[in-house]
Amino acid sequence: MTTYATGNPLGSKDPRDLYDNAESFDAAMNDRVNTTWNDRFGVSRPTMKGYEEQFNDWLDAQGFEPGFLEYVDGSPLTVDRPTQLIQRDGNLYSVKRPADFPVNLTGNWAADQDLLVAQADQSLRQDISNATDPYKGAALVGYRGRTIKSRLDDIINIKDAPYSVKGDNTTEDHNNLIACLDYAAAQGKAVLVPSGTYLFNNWIPLPDKLKLIFDPGAVWKLTANTNLGGFVCGGYTKDLMPRPFTDVEIYNIEVDCSDLPNENGINAINGENIKIYNPKVRNVKFSNVHQGGKAFQFEGAIVDGIHIYNPYIENCTIGINSHADPAGGVEIARNINYYDVVMRNVDVPFNSDGQFANPENGSVVNMYTYVHGVSLFNCGRLTYPGNSGPLGAGIVCGDRGFGLSISGLRLVNTTDYGAIGAVFRGTLFNMHARDFLINAPSVNNVVDLTPVGYGFPSTGSHSCTFDAKDIRVFSEIGLVVKGYTYSKLGLSRFEIEIDSTLGISGICDIEATSSNLGFLDLMLRNTGNFRTKMQALSALFANGNTVNLCMPEYSEREWTPNDASGEGLEFTGVSAYYVREGRRVTANLSITFPTTTSTMNAKIGGLPFASMNRPEAGGAIFSYKAASSLSSGIVRAKQNHLELYSASGIPIPNSAVSGQSLIISINYLT
Repeated sequence: MTTYATGNPLGSKDPRDLYDNAESFDAAMNDRVNTTWNDRFGVSRPTMKGYEEQFNDWLDAQGFEPGFLEYVDGSPLTVDRPTQLIQRDGNLYSVKRPADFPVNLTGNWAADQDLLVAQADQSLRQDISNATDPYKGAALVGYRGRTIKSRLDDIINIKDAPYSVKGDNTTEDHNNLIACLDYAAAQGKAVLVPSGTYLFNNWIPLPDKLKLIFDPGAVWKLTANTNLGGFVCGGYTKDLMPRPFTDVEIYNIEVDCSDLPNENGINAINGENIKIYNPKVRNVKFSNVHQGGKAFQFEGAIVDGIHIYNPYIENCTIGINSHADPAGGVEIARNINYYDVVMRNVDVPFNSDGQFANPENGSVVNMYTYVHGVSLFNCGRLTYPGNSGPLGAGIVCGDRGFGLSISGLRLVNTTDYGAIGAVFRGTLFNMHARDFLINAPSVNNVVDLTPVGYGFPSTGSHSCTFDAKDIRVFSEIGLVVKGYTYSKLGLSRFEIEIDSTLGISGICDIEATSSNLGFLDLMLRNTGNFRTKMQALSALFANGNTVNLCMPEYSEREWTPNDASGEGLEFTGVSAYYVREGRRVTANLSITFPTTTSTMNAKIGGLPFASMNRPEAGGAIFSYKAASSLSSGIVRAKQNHLELYSASGIPIPNSAVSGQSLIISINYLT
């Protein structure tokens, strides 16, 4: 574009040429319609728009159409477009540019090859993008001494072909998943479950030697009741044929049983050396007709060496269940370990289920479960479909269960959650508990030997055995230990601390005392160090069965003697001091009786603690006395006074010690 078109040569100082140059530069840079412009010499040049289109066309020309034209020697071939490839003897070519299309090849390679250019890089790109040929694609790319394909093949993604498990919260993926898991385990490959919700209408059998990895957000969800009664299970084929389930590692698995009754969450039989990290189990419900409802269940044949780390259990009827024959039958479940357990809204956090004839004869060789560290929120109440109210099960329950050991348990329940039936409920043997902290509005009983209110519990005679220490219950309670007509306490020791006596009806009931083998050390937290120390439940029951039996472990102070004869005498020269160590009290006093002719039996009252419930709970030593008729003193059962006696064992009257000074050391048991 020029206005003056002077034709002057380069270097012209003519202002008209300067004008034409400015006009041309404006067109070259800013014209968005035309692809060329004419300089002041009449030569056509591309505008910036023209350059852009040329560049884009060139980029487009670098790609080729899928497939290729086959070059056959001796046969003519027409190439219609520059994006078409030609193959000869396994090599790819394209028409050399510039060229006028269509281009006609003669079939004479000696003449045609000058018209073509090899596309070796394009062929490589196509090979690398090949997703079906096992010898192409990632198999052509190196990675640390091997190929990317071999590295990727270490882990089988369930979404990849040929299994193509969808995980779209719509497609039923049961059969495809089973095939994928079985193949991966047979090949020694790990299985990856990408994020997504996978729906299954039946149970999932886990194969031997499996390594299973869940991405965050990956969930297996059950949509219908299974023919097994458990959602995820190792130790069976899909046809319910037993098979090994050993040397398994599972990471971050999350299962949802959709509140379907009669289903367990994660199960295993014939399992050995199983490690499960960070599992989550939700919405597992119990049915009193079909049972189930257990988040974790290990039973059948030999289950040994199970380690579950950081499990999270939510909205389930039963959290962790152990089932075996502790006396050495065909079912063994031992060395099962849980670490840092978290549960939320679980009715029965722990259940040990033996259901065999002689659980008291069991052995840890056959049945034992260890739990190290537990955090519970709103747990301990049992309901199930068809039951309108709680059955009052508890935190740790059992039906002839054996060998459950739990340490470091913390429970916090909100005020609207409802009562907990018990901390320990049912028939349990070789039960070990350490360091429990129960913080709930109310607990019916801390220990309750009554059979659990679900399933088919035994009502036979069993001698339960407990070893429970540092059990702190910060709740209203009914009884500390409640017995049952048939289930007795075998040799059992409880160290229990409570912080409230509100609503408490006693330390235990008479059924809890029948064996004379249950022992309790009860501490009242709200009175400092008041405790019973370790005593037989039968003794505590006989001595009044109240929390008043909790006394300070050690105390000393002054006390005030008084007349307990009923005469209303006033002592003078009074000096009194006592020392208490556990249940033994030594009360020393120095007094002078007033002058009196009273014939009432002489009694010195005001002892600092009531005596124990035994005929002669204590006596006295007289360091100084003037009355020749005074010989001894007796503290009788459940009394706060000392009775004075003659040498012949007859109570002496007040007149016998009229005006006398006495120095007495009284020793008795509370």
